[in-house]
Amino acid sequence: MNEHTWTHDTPFGPVSVRAGQDGVRSLKFRARHKKGDDAVPARFRKIATGLDRYFDGDAHALDGISIDLAELGSEFYVSVLTTLRELVGPGDTISYGELAAAVGHPGAARAVGTVMANNPIPIIIPCHRVLASDGTLGGYGGGLDMKRELLRIEGAEIKGSKRRPK
Repeated sequence: MNEHTWTHDTPFGPVSVRAGQDGVRSLKFRARHKKGDDAVPARFRKIATGLDRYFDGDAHALDGISIDLAELGSEFYVSVLTTLRELVGPGDTISYGELAAAVGHPGAARAVGTVMANNPIPIIIPCHRVLASDGTLGGYGGGLDMKRELLRIEGAEIKGSKRRPK
């Protein structure tokens, strides 16, 4: 079998993880835990372990996890997601406008926001690191409390919050 889906427990509740031969294809919040849905084949244990380590405070635990964006549509969409993952590391943030400029589309901040809202692999593709131009959180599919906590795990400084000492 080239693809496997399982439910993975996180501090924010269960997430559904779908991975294939080339990497993670999707990660969905608010998953319904199904009996027998938590067995992770050996070839995908690195993903499960990376998620566990990340939520235990290792902000770099997901850096080496492979992703598979082959099912996605436009070149712009893929470019935004891959650029975000490559450019903005744990503890760092970027605005929607800065990310738009980084992919060669200055002025496309709203389009970048649409890509972030439809990110199929949140946390691993760190859309939580993208903030509004004024440094405030903006939005997040998992909710602002989750976005704030993910940034806290990574030691990022966000407007109106105190940075956690490392």
